[in-house]
Amino acid sequence: MPVNHLAPPNANALTSMGMQGGITPAATGDYYRYNVREKLFPGEDIYFKNNPHVAGMAAEDGRIIFNPYSRLSSKERHAVGRNEGARLFMRENGIVPDFVLNKKQREFFKGTKYETDEEAMKQTIFARYISGDPSANLDKSQLAEAERIKQLLNAQRNSAPMDK
Repeated sequence: MPVNHLAPPNANALTSMGMQGGITPAATGDYYRYNVREKLFPGEDIYFKNNPHVAGMAAEDGRIIFNPYSRLSSKERHAVGRNEGARLFMRENGIVPDFVLNKKQREFFKGTKYETDEEAMKQTIFARYISGDPSANLDKSQLAEAERIKQLLNAQRNSAPMDK
């Protein structure tokens, strides 16, 4: 099972806390049919407050959350939503991009938690590619796999509404 990049509380804990409200459709952007949860759980709020550089998260409850302490433009928020939607899609479908990481990618993530988690590094690189983040540094040998996953993701966008 792919590792969540920010390790928020597990979904069972969230449900037992009674935190079902505050869910809105991703009407403000195309997040591959994943919903945005506006209300943060206490642990998420603390994490975001302490990490304003983290713009959003693919939460354990299958929804996208944004960091209210991060100053994002509308365009940046949309890119973060797409990134987190791609992460949720890969998590739900057990997808890990099948490509060899290049030197630029390994150097970029040196010293981060991704450095020792190749699956998570590949997933974050793909999610960044999807959202238009140039830090993905995809090379030609990786593009075919990225486009294959992108087609799967786009097929979900065009499918029946998700029950989330």
